[in-house]
Amino acid sequence: MQPPSMPTTRLLFDSGIVYVIPNYQRAYVWNKADQWEPLWEDIEKIVNPMLASMEAGNSNPPAPHFLGAAVLKVTTGGAVQSAKRYTVVDGQQRLTTLQLLLAAVADVFHGYESLAELEEFARQMTVNFVSGRPSEVEPNKILPLGGDFQLFSALMENSRNHSSSSHISGTVADCYQFFISKVAAWLTERQSSDQTVKSRANALLTVISDHLQVVAIYLETWENEAAIFESLNARSKPLSEWEKIKNHIIYKASSTGVDASEWYTRYLMGLDDPEWRKETGQGAASRSLSDQFLDYWLESKLKRQIDTRRVYREFRLALDKEENSVDLGAWCADLKTDSQYFLKWQKPTEESSDDVEAVFHSRRIALNIGAIWPFLLALSRTPMTPADKNRCIRALDSYLWRRSLVGSTTRPLDTLALELVGKLSCSQDTDLPYSTAVINHLCKKSDRLHWPEDDAVRKAILEGSLKDNTVRKVLEAVERAIMRGKYPGNEKMSIARPIEHLMPQTRTAANWPLPDDSAEDAEEQRQEAIHRLGNLTLVQPGLNSKLSNKSWVEKRHILAEQDNLYINKDLLNHAPDDHWDEEQIRLRGERLVDYILQIWPHGHAVTREIERIQT
Repeated sequence: MQPPSMPTTRLLFDSGIVYVIPNYQRAYVWNKADQWEPLWEDIEKIVNPMLASMEAGNSNPPAPHFLGAAVLKVTTGGAVQSAKRYTVVDGQQRLTTLQLLLAAVADVFHGYESLAELEEFARQMTVNFVSGRPSEVEPNKILPLGGDFQLFSALMENSRNHSSSSHISGTVADCYQFFISKVAAWLTERQSSDQTVKSRANALLTVISDHLQVVAIYLETWENEAAIFESLNARSKPLSEWEKIKNHIIYKASSTGVDASEWYTRYLMGLDDPEWRKETGQGAASRSLSDQFLDYWLESKLKRQIDTRRVYREFRLALDKEENSVDLGAWCADLKTDSQYFLKWQKPTEESSDDVEAVFHSRRIALNIGAIWPFLLALSRTPMTPADKNRCIRALDSYLWRRSLVGSTTRPLDTLALELVGKLSCSQDTDLPYSTAVINHLCKKSDRLHWPEDDAVRKAILEGSLKDNTVRKVLEAVERAIMRGKYPGNEKMSIARPIEHLMPQTRTAANWPLPDDSAEDAEEQRQEAIHRLGNLTLVQPGLNSKLSNKSWVEKRHILAEQDNLYINKDLLNHAPDDHWDEEQIRLRGERLVDYILQIWPHGHAVTREIERIQT
């Protein structure tokens, strides 16, 4: 293997060269969102300042732009004996894209008489000439042997002959048409006395030919290119958004003269912890925890939704745009602090009743709600009093749980999160407490984002059944609220206590008889009542098996003697000694609803304290 070099586009496609794309290479897979558009944006970022510099009378050349790597192996044979030939082991996507870009440039230039010389120069980088004419056998710089690359030959032939390629379809043709539209539009943009079409065309072609670079790694003839290709690609995994962002941050930091190693240690090293590489989501939606965090974090910074496939791109644009005046050090400091906050609350904790944030996140995880994170991240770095922050969190807790209890969808919560981020920004300019601004906004929401009122919550609980993932947290919330200020109790709900059906799901007629005057649908009504919240409670670990399918009299005795949960003390204080039936389930359900409406109050009834109820 020879030492790598960094040829420009002009040197890569020097006169008399053929790049052979083997059959084992995959099809052309680059696309507009991930590659073509970013490449064109990078070109514009070089050529526009260069034109501005030329107008100002300066001639400082722009820095080269790195496009990635290509692994090439010298080979022999071919119809054009004078041409150098290389087998492309890796990098066929970027080489093909550069050729399509050059063909598009030459074709656009063909429409202007004044650009004839520039068209010829661009064309020379796409055609192999023999005796001053395009080779009849191997005219193209790239020789595809399979896959979608076959379309490349037909498209390049039409380009040379100035023929239409509108009948050619596929990704290769889409790429060519994309660059045709971009070059044509840019060429006539912002024309002035100092920027004629010719001066703009010359600047564009100069950037493409002399300021785009590829790291070229050349293999010796004896090296096995198929084995090397397999090593490079078969077991490879695309870079995560975090890996790309990290590399760009280090590059930006290095360009300012700081020690890249020290910068990485100070700000970035934590996000390389293996915990961040764990996958979240399923199937095509699966992504690493770090990528999920960066998506939420960037939305909290930019105050708008970000396409999950463009997190790196949006991050880079935000850093690179001069008008944004982004302080890289401040952003990295926030990134470090916010990532620690995010990771801390990914798992339920042994929360105390007095820790509003811990209780909130434990419940949020039970609801499996992540879309609200942009607001939580913005809230965590907004200077405010602890009481104001706690009231914001309590309001959000009530809002999310009331919606869950009535069965509202979680889909629009990503929109709400960004609206709340905006409310935090607006409140900085007023004397209004942040929590008041947040509550005002939540109260104004309607339809899919409404904050359910008391009647809606009461009806949903008394007439329906709660989802499995919410029952335990609701009962825990009631337990915590009832026992506040009492002793002994279970202030830390770290142990997952079993859920007990007071009227058992499997029961004998002797222990649980139907009423003598029961209606025809009495059994159906009983089955519905069994799963109502009023029939459910928490018990100490180990009591489930003792309670089992016993009669109410026996269950009541065991609970009184062996259980110390306050939710069950409250139950026994109100329940009759000798029976437990549908009416008792309804009555207890109403009592639990009264507690729940105090735990999760609506609107400005929310205080900075965690639930405190009157029993």
